[in-house]
Amino acid sequence: MKKIATTKPPSADAIIQPSRKGPRPDREVRRAVFKNAVLDLSGGAKLDVVVKNVTSKGARIEFHERIMLPDEVQFTSTMLGIRKRARVVWQDDGTAGLEFIV
Repeated sequence: MKKIATTKPPSADAIIQPSRKGPRPDREVRRAVFKNAVLDLSGGAKLDVVVKNVTSKGARIEFHERIMLPDEVQFTSTMLGIRKRARVVWQDDGTAGLEFIV
């Protein structure tokens, strides 16, 4: 009679899980800053914000007014030398992520 080889499945400890810590390889490294900026909103309104981190592609900002930002804003930070249109990618309770529009 032919012997059937039996193998045990690998234990949970033996399975290597990808790490969720550290920067994603497809994402540019963010530079931590604490600089003032202004968002020009629709209708001529302006909103003072603080830039918390920035890359060439976008920025994370914080502000103290309870408002919903429009889909697009004009981002200006003279301290960082940036003046660009930006898309609001996410927003949560006084914090938002902006993606600069090329």
